[in-house]
Amino acid sequence: MNKNNDAFIDDAYNEESKLHIEFMDEVKTHDYSYMMSDDDRTYSSGRNNEKQIQEKLHALINICRYDGHDLLDEVISLVPQRYNDVDENGNDLTHRVIRGWFKPYLESK
Repeated sequence: MNKNNDAFIDDAYNEESKLHIEFMDEVKTHDYSYMMSDDDRTYSSGRNNEKQIQEKLHALINICRYDGHDLLDEVISLVPQRYNDVDENGNDLTHRVIRGWFKPYLESK
């Protein structure tokens, strides 16, 4: 019975690792300026991708129990700022969007 339990834990860990890798890949390749596009296909694609990112983020924090602050730090360090429009905190559009995704998870703690 212990062998089956170990296999279950290994499967769960592999799925969690896969989810984390997919999340990070999607965050790196996301079109952060999609909402400014006049092209409906670009907008729809960007919005759908953002929804998938948010669903994965929710799973990583609420199901896999990743620490939201640590995950945010990892994402911010991985995704460079790409735009010149920085706010008073030094965040460009890219980092403002990312921080917006994490906001509900960081405020509730």
